[in-house]
Amino acid sequence: MVKNIATKIIKRKNGCCYMKRIILVMLTVFVLSSCAEKDNSVSEDLEHTEKNNSVSENLDQQIEPQKIEDERYGSMSGDWAWYPSAKSLKDYSNLIVTGTVTDISFEILDSLTGLTPTEKSDPTRIQQYTFYHVDVIETYNGKKSKSIRVRIDGGISDFHVEEQVALLREYEQEHIFVWDDLPEIKIGETYLFVLYDFDNNFDPYPLNLNQTVYPVKEDPFRGTDNNPHFAQENPITAQDIITEFGTDKWDAFYTDWRRDNPDWETRLTGDSLERAKTAEREWTAAR
Repeated sequence: MVKNIATKIIKRKNGCCYMKRIILVMLTVFVLSSCAEKDNSVSEDLEHTEKNNSVSENLDQQIEPQKIEDERYGSMSGDWAWYPSAKSLKDYSNLIVTGTVTDISFEILDSLTGLTPTEKSDPTRIQQYTFYHVDVIETYNGKKSKSIRVRIDGGISDFHVEEQVALLREYEQEHIFVWDDLPEIKIGETYLFVLYDFDNNFDPYPLNLNQTVYPVKEDPFRGTDNNPHFAQENPITAQDIITEFGTDKWDAFYTDWRRDNPDWETRLTGDSLERAKTAEREWTAAR
């Protein structure tokens, strides 16, 4: 049975709460959870997803109010599925790319159709989305294209706030809802994205928000153990994910990266530095 975590907890400044239900926007996680049932080893690590209800069941649940300091914002939190290894990320995604973010834009869409809302749209399904425009450098998994838009529902704090507010007001909405664990994705930076693409009206979406966006321009060795929202006991790095597609893929990436980062030994610190030294030794030994 397909499982879900299609419930977003949304909290507003005045302490009042309401539940905004979504289905399609979280289908990525549904697919993961369904696939996990076919793999006993992975499903054990994803056992928390078993506590979710089926898609057809009522999504309402009791939530605690949370005060938001800035009245323009609301917070969202989700029970994301998580992945025990780079292999599981590879297996449950269908689009993995490196690319440079060139722009960030916002749209209001019908969450059932992925299209601009119409008079027939259910008001509870009309919501804001953030789109990260990415020029693709390398496609490790999935359909190749020169550029993609990475979709995350909700907005961003402290970025083009007036633009977001004006857009929301067109649909009689007041608050910019932001995920509590939204990763920082900046224009001009290069990332490894682990995504699921439904090949329909919806642009590709991260499998979760804690293990699927890796800054690789300066530090491809930064692991999920350094994520402020999610400390993983066995950290996953961009190196681990790229290596899943063959040591030749990592060798090609690392060759370019070390050329572009000649100061890495003095710039990297902690675990990143140790992982980089190991990669350098392996790269040198292979020559």
